[in-house]
Amino acid sequence: MNKKTILIADDEINTLKGLASALSEKYRVITASNGQEAYELFTSNMPSIVLTDIRMPVMGGLTLLDKIRSANPDTPVILLTAYGTINNAVEAMKRGASDYITKPVNLDKLEAIIEKFVDKKVATGALRNQSTIIGNDTTLKTIYEQASKVALTDTTILITGESGTGKEILAQDIHKISKRPGKFTPVHCAALPETLLESELFGHEKGSFTGASSRKAGRFELAEKGTIFLDEISEISTSIQTKLLRVLQDKTFERVGGTQTLKADIRIIAATNKHLEPLIKSGRFREDLYYRLNVVHFHLPPLRERIGDVPLFVNHFIEDLARSSGKIIEGITDEALKLLTGYTWPGNIRQLRNTLEHMILFSSSRILDIKDIPPEIIKESGLPSGKNITTGKGTIKDLEKDLILKELEKSGGNKTEVANCLGISRRTLYRKLRQYNISL
Repeated sequence: MNKKTILIADDEINTLKGLASALSEKYRVITASNGQEAYELFTSNMPSIVLTDIRMPVMGGLTLLDKIRSANPDTPVILLTAYGTINNAVEAMKRGASDYITKPVNLDKLEAIIEKFVDKKVATGALRNQSTIIGNDTTLKTIYEQASKVALTDTTILITGESGTGKEILAQDIHKISKRPGKFTPVHCAALPETLLESELFGHEKGSFTGASSRKAGRFELAEKGTIFLDEISEISTSIQTKLLRVLQDKTFERVGGTQTLKADIRIIAATNKHLEPLIKSGRFREDLYYRLNVVHFHLPPLRERIGDVPLFVNHFIEDLARSSGKIIEGITDEALKLLTGYTWPGNIRQLRNTLEHMILFSSSRILDIKDIPPEIIKESGLPSGKNITTGKGTIKDLEKDLILKELEKSGGNKTEVANCLGISRRTLYRKLRQYNISL
């Protein structure tokens, strides 16, 4: 079997020779001492993987990354970085790098990273492909492309956005392709008082407080090799913030009332619907903790900024909720869909789902209509009546038809793929094709 080719670029000759020697048993290795030389070898050899240092003469690793991404975006690029340039590596991953590893290089870890890409277990956009997120919004697609890269590392992530925008779903999707063998463990920090939250996170020893009748393992123990999702991180006390900072710094903690130092092999993803900067200024949130959490930051847009996705959510929720409720619902009238699309949705996706659930439960028809929409939604929408209400980007029908046509073009007419992307069944897609006179 022909060996896969790996291109290594590094101006440190000892590092270059050492990596080439270590990898040459499994792979065909070609080397370069600067970015310009590396790019010339890339174009003439088309290697399976590129391993490059960030700081090099003539052409640096980030410029090399950009040129490789332009020439062949499917080629994985792994960055070699000294501790002081980790922030550069994280930024580079947002620009398309596949992973990074710090110097001095742990060869076992490097080989594991390389094998992951050689086996093609994870490809660009994998998070988007496996996600439960619905929509065609450009901002959201960019977030998921970037998250696909960051998911392959253990980097701490902060997700912000209004309530109901899907922060926990994004965290779950990142965990799905992270290859961490442990489980995804959500902790809703605002739901527990300080003493219970501390015990929930770190565990406690018998007799450490009233009611502690036995030793209890905390979430950091139970989520070993997995992902901890700390929702509403803005609500934790300064005391717990201090302990959490220690976990982020050196991956260690003690149970409440205990003296044994435990290791935490976990990845932390935090989320909040508040702006943390004002809390830092008021002394309610530690600045050093903020910077530890905010290594990579994703901000999810509210639903009112994704108006074109509302029809997709409506169709998806109708199918999903009708199935779970046991009712037969075949669709929604244009007038009702226009009203739902024009509403501002302060509660975002969660509020839209709850509204559709209410409509389905109380509807006496197979087709949802304006009369099924809760009165407060109709009252607050302030929409005029009529069949050609516009959204600023055309009518609702125009938006939905354009989305379907775009997905059909991207998929080469694969209806199953289009239905999955839009979050609807093939049956609904066929109905929409007939409705909009789209023929293939």
